[in-house]
This record gives sequence, C-alpha cells and structure tokens, in this order.
Amino acid sequence: WVRALAPSPDPAKVAVRQRRLAQLRALLEESAPPQLGGLIDIRPLLARLAVEGGYLMPEELEVLADFLAAVGSAASFLAPAEERFDELFRLANRVSPLPHLIKDIRRILGPGGSVASSASPELARVRRDLSRTRDRLRSELVSFMGQSEVAGSFSDQVVTQRAGRFVVPVKADAKGRVSGIIHDTSGSGATNFVEPLSAVDGNNQLALLSRQEREEIERVLLEVSAALARDLPTLWENLDALTKLDSLLAQAEFCRRLNAVEPRLNPEGQVELAQVRHPLLAWRALKGRNRAVPIEVTMDPEIRTLVISGANAGGKTATLKTVGLAALMAQCGLQIPAAGGSGLPVFKKVLAEIGDDQDLDRELSTFTAHAGRLAWMVENA
Repeated sequence: WVRALAPSPDPAKVAVRQRRLAQLRALLEESAPPQLGGLIDIRPLLARLAVEGGYLMPEELEVLADFLAAVGSAASFLAPAEERFDELFRLANRVSPLPHLIKDIRRILGPGGSVASSASPELARVRRDLSRTRDRLRSELVSFMGQSEVAGSFSDQVVTQRAGRFVVPVKADAKGRVSGIIHDTSGSGATNFVEPLSAVDGNNQLALLSRQEREEIERVLLEVSAALARDLPTLWENLDALTKLDSLLAQAEFCRRLNAVEPRLNPEGQVELAQVRHPLLAWRALKGRNRAVPIEVTMDPEIRTLVISGANAGGKTATLKTVGLAALMAQCGLQIPAAGGSGLPVFKKVLAEIGDDQDLDRELSTFTAHAGRLAWMVENA
C-alpha cells in the first residue's frame, strides 16, 4: 500500500491526505499506537472461507483471532476521532470489531494447534473414551508381556504404536511364540512389532474412536469457519481499513522522525520553503551520517523560472531535488522536512531532468539526450 502511494494533482484530495495525517499525528501525541501485531496478509484464509464447505485449521484460526484482536485495538485507538478528527473518523467507520468471533475461535482452540476438548460435549466424550480405552489396552499388553508362556520373547518391555495400533516388540527369532499381526520391523531386522490377537478388538475400538474424534473436530472447525464466512464482507473491509491505518501509522512515524511539518497548500502558486531539507539526507543525518543543510526557497506566482548557479559540489542539484521531493511528498499526503509555515502549490505535473544519460546505442550524446527530454518538458509545461 505504501509502495502504491502516488502524488495526486487534485488539490482537494491532497488537502484530505494532509489533514488526515496531521490528525493522526495529533492523536498519537495523546494515545499510544494500536497493537497491530496480528495484522498479516489473511487474504488466502478469507478466500478459503468463501469456498462452500471449506474450513480453516486450528493454527489458521489462531491467525484470524490475532487479526481480530488487532481490529479491536485499532477501533479503540480511533474511538476519540468521532469528536475531533473528521478524516480519521471516516477511517474508524470502516473498522468493525467482531468480539463474538474472537470468542468463538478462542473457545475451541487448545494448546499446540489443537482443538480443545471443551469445544463440544461430543468431542469431550470421545476423548474420555479414547483415554480409557488406550489406558486399558496398554495395561493389558503390559500384563501380556509378563506372562510366563511368552517370557523372553520380547526385545524390550515397552508397549509402542505402529500405524496407530498398539504393538509389542518381539524378537525376530521368537515371533512364532507370539500369535498376532506383524505391523513393522526394526531397521536391524532383529525386532518385529506385533499386534497380539488379544489386542485386536481393543485396537479396533481405538481406531473407531479416533475416527469419531477426527469427524467431530472437523465438524467443530466447519461450524466456526461457517460463522466466520457469514462475516466475510466485514473481514475484508477490516483488512483494507487496517492496512490503510498501518501504512498511515508508518507515514506518521516517518514524518515524526524527520521533524516534518504539514505544508500550507497555496492555491495562488507560491513556493515558500523555510529550512527545508532533502528527505534522504535528513534521514541519513538521523543515523549520524552526513549533515542535512537546510535551505530557503521562495518563488512568487509571477516567477516562472529559478536559475541556480554556483561552484561544483555546492548543492545545486541537491536543491533541485529537495524542492521536487518536497512537492511530491506533499502531494502524496506526507508532511515535509521543513520549518512551520512552509507552503507549496499543488502541481499538475512535476518533471525533472537530472543527471547524465548518454545512450550510444541510439546515437544520443549526453547533450542530445538532455535536449530531447527538455523539449518534451517544455511542451508539457
């Protein structure tokens, strides 16, 4: 969104942009910025919700819950705008908290990207049955390994699982002593993982309960995803509004660090730049690199041309760029790195021809390349 910013030639639009950023900076003077840590690109998730029968996984629902928390934080931050800041209030009107959806999501989420047992009575029941069946079967297999008739047949006294079924580790040379189904073999081939026949019914019951658990989890996820899908237009609107707010906050912070000011928009055409600095030089100066020397530039409406002369490395090109960038920044809605009271007109076009652009392939000398572009600029002036 920031990269798509472009200068507007419309004075009314530029005035709105400038007023909105000034209001945001004023609000930030009295309130901490909103917590937008949950603002990430959720467009793929919203697209999935739009598909009938589609649902989000728990970790994806967690992302949406964090996003909705950011929406709530943005709404709280913008709440004072209704009384005093008209442009921010327009943005605030596009932010719609959905606390009931956060509650729905948090209610079903468990630790580690799981669905909580409390998500539904049926899921709680199935998991209780699973736990009891699993414990009983493990106990039966431990007891089985302790029987005298199969003593010495096991490479370890540990009950393990293969393919979701409980098995016991039987020495390869003793597999005939333990009747059952071989599900796997160790890498060395010395151990077979066997499901004793006495454990088949218990493992089948576990498999049935596990399927019931998966089906109930899917039903819960479908239910919550359907609730989110019903608010899809609002979610899209929130994403757009928070993207705009986040980029405006970045612009406000950028202007704060540059000690930038809101420029007066001069419909008569005056350029009045006091203590204006090249924005990149000013930014580098913040980091202790170089020094941004401020300049004064004034042009009344009747002055159509300003010629700058001076010694090499004296700042002529930097001055041209400073004035041009100040104009473009202002028309993008950014404040300018200048002293208070500075003003600019809103230009229909800002044209520049700076630098050496020789093109031997097109048989253009440096001068010819300059002259061609300058001719085009004169036609457009």
